[in-house]
Amino acid sequence: MNYAGFWRRVGAYTLDIVPITAITAGFFYFFLGFGELWQASRNDPTVETLILYHTERNLIRGYTFIIWLLASMIFEASPMQGTPGKYICGIKVVDKFGNRITFPKSIYRNFAKLSAYISFFIGFLALLFSETKQTWHDKIADTLVVMR
Repeated sequence: MNYAGFWRRVGAYTLDIVPITAITAGFFYFFLGFGELWQASRNDPTVETLILYHTERNLIRGYTFIIWLLASMIFEASPMQGTPGKYICGIKVVDKFGNRITFPKSIYRNFAKLSAYISFFIGFLALLFSETKQTWHDKIADTLVVMR
């Protein structure tokens, strides 16, 4: 198998996360008052305003992460075998035999991504030192990310 490298996986993640972030932030900006809060934090940076701004910003990040995680669970178990970003970058998620992963395995793999976040992204960087280019969540779920 031809394993997907670090930069290709970073590219796939970027292609996935940018539109999700834009949609989530746009929703908060236009429908939940984040635009006014952002302007207030720039024009009148009181402690209260800054706390509210950072709280909302962190909510946007949190929702973006959850949406990305849920989308990853669905797409990786689908016939596409990966998110749209992975598809565009020419990579897919497979089990150790090269087969499409099941939905339960995809759920397990994506929840295992939390270990990489909790460790300040060390779990993602683990692929730099792995012969099979596996991150922690790949090792935990016994999956591989390979070229299409």
